Amino acid sequence: MLNQNDYTAVFDASPDAMLVVDADGVIRDLNRQAVAMFGWSREELEGSEVERLIPGASRGRHRRHRRRYGESPRTRPMGEGLELEALRKDGTTIPVEISLSPSNLGTGDTHVICAVP
Repeated sequence: MLNQNDYTAVFDASPDAMLVVDADGVIRDLNRQAVAMFGWSREELEGSEVERLIPGASRGRHRRHRRRYGESPRTRPMGEGLELEALRKDGTTIPVEISLSPSNLGTGDTHVICAVP
């Protein structure tokens, strides 16, 4: 069985950018690929709202979708059939595909694992 250090190594070694977001939309963890993709440091993103990564015009809609997802979380692609964009620290946007997967992570509180290939 893998220990905590092993799980951390797997998370960081993932070829996809990954974020762990709590039920309030706060980023609780992210891997190296997410740091590289979005241009923010780990310290800048941990503890901030996930909407920091959403272009301004889409933030309100994203909050509504996030709350609705929280009512019935399930593993699924986000925005299926839509062209999604994420906001980088330098203000540029990048096209993204995002998969969502709910997890209790052993804490009892639901978190969402966001994978961005």
